[in-house]
Amino acid sequence: MKAHIVATILLSSLLFGFVDTEFDSSINKEFNLEQKYMPCGKQTFSSDIVSAFKKESNLAQYSPSQIYLSKEWIVVLNIPYCNAPLSNFIDINKFDSLIDFEILSGTWVVEFQTGDQAFNYLTELYNKGYLWLFYPLVEKEVNLRFEPNDPKLSDQWYIDNSGQNNGTSGIDLNVQNVWNSYSGEGGVIGIVDDGIDHSHPDISPNFEESYSYDFCDSDTDVNPGDSSEWHGTAVAGIAAAKGNNSIGIAGISYNSGIAGIRLVSENCAYSYEEEYTLNDLAISQALIHEFQNIHIYTNSWGPEDDGKT
Repeated sequence: MKAHIVATILLSSLLFGFVDTEFDSSINKEFNLEQKYMPCGKQTFSSDIVSAFKKESNLAQYSPSQIYLSKEWIVVLNIPYCNAPLSNFIDINKFDSLIDFEILSGTWVVEFQTGDQAFNYLTELYNKGYLWLFYPLVEKEVNLRFEPNDPKLSDQWYIDNSGQNNGTSGIDLNVQNVWNSYSGEGGVIGIVDDGIDHSHPDISPNFEESYSYDFCDSDTDVNPGDSSEWHGTAVAGIAAAKGNNSIGIAGISYNSGIAGIRLVSENCAYSYEEEYTLNDLAISQALIHEFQNIHIYTNSWGPEDDGKT
């Protein structure tokens, strides 16, 4: 499907440098500068909106024909001019229509008579300081983002926060934006923890037995010692549970390999009496285990923490 995409163009100084004409004296220059103290324009935009503008600001993504043939442009007035109508600063003889985009302060949709006239004239206004930014409205091919078919994905607020459990909608990892191109394939994540239930159907497809090791029992079986040792399995699932397999959840990097590195357990061989204490040798070996094959290590364990220590 095709849609008009608002793509931000912040033109480089190189592109602006070739325009150096006198400002059109026919423009109404009357403007009350006392209004500059009223918030407007980018001052009133959320950080997400500002980021979205900047994200699309690379002019290289547009062809010369898109720049010089586009007659419709978005114009955002600079501070303090965003408090006034665009008609105060633009020559009405150069455009066919002018629409105030009310939900974004100081933002206008302008249709010029020709595309090259629009680019050159708006560049002039930008250089004069009247505009914060401007960009053409162009058509782009867009596709729906990939979404795995895992039934518990809707519960994973950290992947797609729609306000579940009374949370704040939109506050998540934003990882779905890259899943079309990057899902972890070829990478291996080492889970340094209390073991991994690698028979779990959401873990087993990605489990890398040859890179796994149990530093508690000095063997390659990284299964947890008992039901109280579930933490490593949960961490492995969050990191790289197999995605799009119609089972459970989808890991953040759902096509990555999972290496189990069992290090933290009350029944490890390096413990004594009732208190287990990791020795430096076991820790150092675990943190470099199979480092030539493991790309990322997760370590969500450590000394007791009371919030102050």
